[in-house]
Amino acid sequence: MNTLFDPSLLFIADNDWLDEEKQDDFLAHLLNHLACIDEYDICKIWWTDELQTILVSNPNMHPWYGKDLSNPLVATIYKLFYTRLELIEALDTICQITPPLSITYTNENTHTHFLQLVHSLINQEVACYFCVGISNQLKPLKRYTFSCDCHTNTLIPTLLNNAKEWLTYVDVVEQFFPASLTDFEEKFAKGMEVIKQRAFEDKPYLYSFTFTNNFKRSIVNRRTFKEEIFTAMVRKLVATAAEASRNPLQDECIDAKQKEYRFRVTQRPHSTRIHYKLNDDNTIEFLRYYGEGEHDDGLR
Repeated sequence: MNTLFDPSLLFIADNDWLDEEKQDDFLAHLLNHLACIDEYDICKIWWTDELQTILVSNPNMHPWYGKDLSNPLVATIYKLFYTRLELIEALDTICQITPPLSITYTNENTHTHFLQLVHSLINQEVACYFCVGISNQLKPLKRYTFSCDCHTNTLIPTLLNNAKEWLTYVDVVEQFFPASLTDFEEKFAKGMEVIKQRAFEDKPYLYSFTFTNNFKRSIVNRRTFKEEIFTAMVRKLVATAAEASRNPLQDECIDAKQKEYRFRVTQRPHSTRIHYKLNDDNTIEFLRYYGEGEHDDGLR
């Protein structure tokens, strides 16, 4: 499923561009969307030849002036944007949108061509995401609806007010649960980071951590509880000792001399868990994952 970009996400009026704070907010908002889409390879951006003509027309709209490229952020935006485009043939007629979009750019033909693009998606009954500019962000649970007189169906795209919301649509298991030891370190830690941001409000880790080879071998090729493994490990890393000792982790010491502990990944009747060692430098060394039915001495 691809995404639409609200034109106010891509274009900014001259007077707003000259306001340093508005320019910074605009560029950060756009770049964050593009970077997240690219980093997690989520989707393409629906685009048309007509919109491309406006993008390169003379005079341009910021930040698509040639001189804007002197800003490193703009150069990055160019690169990310152009590698994500997917062209679709626009209809000659427009659709309607409720509630209306705020137009914060100078070339109003852009809005017309955008609605022609969306009309094509209605015609093809194509579902999509919709990334909006700062001025068009809606309150939670509110949505934009695109409709027309010539079709009975409407388009209610999945709304993205900000880039962080993209993390909801990242398949963390598919992308980051390792199938081999060779790419374990990079993939697994990145999967944990996604879970931390979307499920734990990006709380800071209270411990540094490492994976033993034994832990890696106990993880790869698992078929069940993959996301639960990610979630339990992140929960442990962001929790205080007192918080971790309670449900759902039930963190406990099993060998005080060796400083070995364990916490639950899933509860009974499955009772899966992870063993770890807490080192003197406040580093957690993940030792082994015990799956369902695997023997773990002393499990209560």
